[in-house]
Amino acid sequence: MSYKRLIKLVEKYAAEAGDWAQILSTFQQQFHKGLRAITGELAGDIAVLKERQLDDKPLKALAKIHQDLVEIIKTIDPQNPYASANKLAHLTSSGAIDRLNEVAKQHLQDTNIEFKTFPSAVLKHPEMHSLDKLKTLVVHLQDFMAKHPVPTQSGLAKNLEGVPAFTSGEWEATKY
Repeated sequence: MSYKRLIKLVEKYAAEAGDWAQILSTFQQQFHKGLRAITGELAGDIAVLKERQLDDKPLKALAKIHQDLVEIIKTIDPQNPYASANKLAHLTSSGAIDRLNEVAKQHLQDTNIEFKTFPSAVLKHPEMHSLDKLKTLVVHLQDFMAKHPVPTQSGLAKNLEGVPAFTSGEWEATKY
């Protein structure tokens, strides 16, 4: 293998590494932004449910989920956001979030008041969408991670199979 070909391979993989850094940066920014928005909305939902006197057990479970989301936001590593995304996927993988979502929505519906005395197109009953949005975010993150897997060293080694090793006699045979 010639020196020029080796330089071209190095430039090619440096460009791919730059692309990967951009992909990772975009993923991290969108992940952080989306999770912060959902966490804020969940805090508002918890306040409404507390005001409407939801039972302590589901309210504490929602507060624990909120606390876990805040911890995930704090631990998002710009160099490895996939680890935090996997933590989030693990958090939402149990059916507990689905059950809490159903309980909260049913409680909001049961505690609604009637607007018969002053019907309004603007005034609406509170609704809870934060846990649905959280699940949607996790699906999008998993799709993105499946489309853009972390590059491995074995892929680089496979493409550099023809490059002679500095310590082998093969390098001496390919002098320019």
